[in-house]
Amino acid sequence: MANPYCVPPLLPMPHSYGPPPIPSPLHLSTMTSAYSTPAASQISTESIQTKPVRCLKTIETVKMVPKGKAGPVSALVSIQPIEDSNEKQTSEEAKNIQFATIKDDDIKAKQKKRLEQFNQRMKLKKEQQMEAQRSRGQNRNSAQGKSTPNEIKNVWICGHSLVFWAEKRATSPEYGVQLGMHPDSIRIWWKGVQGMAWQQLVPLLLQLKDNWPKPDVLIFHLGGNDISTTDPEDFIETVKKDLTSLKSIFPGCLLVWSSILSRQTWRGTEDSKEMDVIRMAINESICGIMRQLCGSALSHENIRPSFGLYRPDGVHLSGKGIDTFNLNLQAFLEKWENETNKTEPSGLRRGKVICFV
Repeated sequence: MANPYCVPPLLPMPHSYGPPPIPSPLHLSTMTSAYSTPAASQISTESIQTKPVRCLKTIETVKMVPKGKAGPVSALVSIQPIEDSNEKQTSEEAKNIQFATIKDDDIKAKQKKRLEQFNQRMKLKKEQQMEAQRSRGQNRNSAQGKSTPNEIKNVWICGHSLVFWAEKRATSPEYGVQLGMHPDSIRIWWKGVQGMAWQQLVPLLLQLKDNWPKPDVLIFHLGGNDISTTDPEDFIETVKKDLTSLKSIFPGCLLVWSSILSRQTWRGTEDSKEMDVIRMAINESICGIMRQLCGSALSHENIRPSFGLYRPDGVHLSGKGIDTFNLNLQAFLEKWENETNKTEPSGLRRGKVICFV
């Protein structure tokens, strides 16, 4: 039987209905003051984001905190106007474009001048030929072994990729594959092999000898692919031996050494300055060999990496560089043609070095 004096436990009272109780204003002011701390002013100052201004480089913020006090933090912003980097870069690009334009205009002016000289030369030569025909009548036979003005002279140009691209570049309407030479007087024969080394020259020429007419001038542009991987002295000795052989293979032919061009990068080495010194020494030594063999040399002093005539790889010439190379070849052949038409011995056949600056 249950105890009548036992008091049941108190049941929890349900929440009363109606609006929630409103806190006292004193409590709200306390909470507001709790959030109004010095950190708030600091957060608001540091959270400011400014848009980058075109004429400003940096915005420096220096925080100033008084010693021994926990007061509010003040910020000092210093703005330093500087020269706009974009404007500076634009001015540098404008200078480079201006330099390239001047160089391009200079090459075009040279090409135009060469074309005018070529037209004048052809007109004069045609008049001379007509006068010679009148004096000789219909008889054009000449003594055996003697060269006549009507005899076509053949010029061979052999080498690595530069000769390959020079032939393609020379097909422009201004010059054609003959480098401005009249096809009835001088005929150009191109043979450029990409990646060609010096040891491939003699076998290639022996092969061409069976298919091409006998050369009066043989220009070879090689060695750039060899000197960085071959001992300089060994390379010079090999060149001397091969040139001596070519002198007997092609008797009466003018051998022309086209100097090795400078490069920004060389295969097998990272020291481009040292390689440039070796290149110049090799060119000088081979020029001496050409004098001994009564040959000639063509020095391209107007083609350098600093002149903006190279491709980005620093090895191959750009279009402007190839045009300059072809202009050097053309100027050399014009001098050679003028010398051969004279009765006096040719200065080119005495081992004269032609240098273009």
